[in-house]
Amino acid sequence: MKHIFNTYLLILTTVICVSCSNKNNEMTYLKFENEFNKNILDSKAKSFNFEYDGLVPQNSYFINSKLKFLKYKHRPENGSIESLIYFDFNSDKIKKIVRREVYYEWDDKRNKRNGKLSDTIFVILFDKNKVYTYFDNKLIGSTFRKEVYETDNMFIKKMKAETEKKYNNR
Repeated sequence: MKHIFNTYLLILTTVICVSCSNKNNEMTYLKFENEFNKNILDSKAKSFNFEYDGLVPQNSYFINSKLKFLKYKHRPENGSIESLIYFDFNSDKIKKIVRREVYYEWDDKRNKRNGKLSDTIFVILFDKNKVYTYFDNKLIGSTFRKEVYETDNMFIKKMKAETEKKYNNR
């Protein structure tokens, strides 16, 4: 099973490398996504199919009846936000968030998209009080910025509680 997964990841990585240009964060995000998937595999977390909010697709992974890995995607009107959440193995606290925000830039004169994208990745490490910011596949900052995750913090906690409730009552 692990060999098949690794082969699949290698093929996927190759396809993306060939088809993508480096003008966005595709390569950097793929690295974080592969790390996330490897952690799920290594910890033998069990996948659970449930959506707390029908407008926010999620992938949930459990260890000992506790949600430990969560992936979800928002689709605001002007782009997308994808988050990879790691929960601490010894508590219910959020350990790490990898968040990719892709927004279309607007032409204010015509009031429509101009075809350009703004693509930023934030890696929030709570134990270190750091937020690493990536743009154009490069690290551009590492200061703590609470506003990057503060708005979704309550949503993540509610999503975790409801997902665990559904998982444990199935």
